[in-house]
Amino acid sequence: MPKLFQAFLESSDTPGAGRHPLLFQDVDGVLNRYVEGTPELDPALLRNLKGTLDSTGADLVLSTQWRKYRDHRLRLQEALQQSGIPAERIVGETPSLCGGPYCRAKEIKEFLTARGELETRWAAVDDVDLSVQDPEFMKGHFVKTDPLRGLTAAKASELQETLKADTEPSRLSFLRAL
Repeated sequence: MPKLFQAFLESSDTPGAGRHPLLFQDVDGVLNRYVEGTPELDPALLRNLKGTLDSTGADLVLSTQWRKYRDHRLRLQEALQQSGIPAERIVGETPSLCGGPYCRAKEIKEFLTARGELETRWAAVDDVDLSVQDPEFMKGHFVKTDPLRGLTAAKASELQETLKADTEPSRLSFLRAL
């Protein structure tokens, strides 16, 4: 396990205490525009991500398929660093519970649950509609991008608002019951 990720896990005994918001990050259709193959990461979309991280203080958790392939991870880390996003902003990755993006909401829930992070402010950005995978869990935490446009300035603004929003008390009760 990477040292930075291990340090993140051990950083607090209190769930969500003093932690940064978490952003569950997809790549294809978010940081690039979808085309066949593996399209290049778009500097403009990466700038939108950087602006979101800067304004919210959020850390990244990789939920993308790119987390499963070493060369893709390296390309992503390099592009993030070239955009001014340091490697230590990536604090983890979701577990791989299926072959594609069709259980991504479940993977996010598993990540948060396993680390006692359900009460942490968090959001997910993806071009796949995660709200249909688990509507109650994703409500108020999900921003869907158009895969042909990616993380536009408007979507980045929406994501910033999502990450800054306080968790509703009724939502905390629901999460504690899990």
